[in-house]
Order: sequence, then structure tokens, then C-alpha cells
Amino acid sequence: MDTFEFLKYMVEEEHKALDQLLDKITDEMLSRPLYEGADSTIGERFRHILGAEYRMANYLYETQSHDPEFSPDLSSIDGLKQASEVSMARHFETLDNLSPSDLEKVWTSKASGNSYSYKYLVWHFIEHISTHRGQVATAINRYLS
Repeated sequence: MDTFEFLKYMVEEEHKALDQLLDKITDEMLSRPLYEGADSTIGERFRHILGAEYRMANYLYETQSHDPEFSPDLSSIDGLKQASEVSMARHFETLDNLSPSDLEKVWTSKASGNSYSYKYLVWHFIEHISTHRGQVATAINRYLS
């Protein structure tokens, strides 16, 4: 399996895990705090995961046909599942349009001026999803137990 096939596999597995979490809960649970005293809710964390992934994919492969302000509906499980499909498809589109040599390119943030290799950003995308997925899973398990 080459690097890009492995990355696609990882993205797909993370999205399967997100969908499994969404299958465990009700729409009502999306409005519950992530943890006691938290300012954000379970739904807002899902929206953050999916919106950030979509935007980060645009950093590495920009096209005119994508909405840079992708902001999934956090009010329903169905809306979040649809957003997950869009976000994953956008991530795959980016990976399909990169070559192994592209991983050595450098991307510079327009907001902060910080520079990162594409390789770092691709791995960070996966780490970002899994970190926040763990936070959501912890919250859901607390509410379901």
C-alpha cells in the first residue's frame, strides 16, 4: 500500500468511527456539553472536526468549486452524517491530486505566517480527527453510562 492509499484508509476509518459515534446518540444529545462546565457541545465538536477537515483539505488542493466556509448543520445526526460524507470526499479529492513529491512542499498560513510541510499537514489532519473523536467518544460514553 502506498502512502496515499494508507492515508485514504486512515481518513476512511476515522469517518467510520465518527459515524459509529453518531449512531449511538440522539439529536438531543448533540446539544449536551462536551464535559461538565464546557462551553462547547457534542454537536459543536462534531461540526469543528468536519469543518476543520474540509478547510484543511482546501489548504493543500485549492479549487474554485468548494465552499471555504463549509459549516455543517449541527442540529441533527443526519446533517452531521451528510457533512461527514462531504468532508471525507473533499479529503480524498485532495489526496487524489497530490503526488509523493508534493508531500515535501511547504504551505504557509495566510493568518499566522507559520509554514508547514504538506506531509505534516496531512498527518495532522488525521491526528486532529482522532483527537477530537476521542473527546466526543468520552462525552458520549459518560452520558450513556
